Amino acid sequence: GFAEECLSKYGPRIYERFQKLFLLLPLFAVIERRVFVVHGGLFRVPGVTLERLSQLPYRRHYPLGLTEEDIAAGRDWTD
Repeated sequence: GFAEECLSKYGPRIYERFQKLFLLLPLFAVIERRVFVVHGGLFRVPGVTLERLSQLPYRRHYPLGLTEEDIAAGRDWTD
């Protein structure tokens, strides 16, 4: 995945900078209550709602643990 490729090509210093950058990015956006915007596509985990997404910790390194990891992976890497 991303971590392995980044570490092998650029080393841990650049990887950590990416991790810090990712903390600044929003998890998702909803435009005019009609358009859901997320990187990578829809979730593999059933039952993901806007309310549940809104409750996720905003500033965390990924991947996360357990259920949050499944949601985050579906949000970030389903492409």
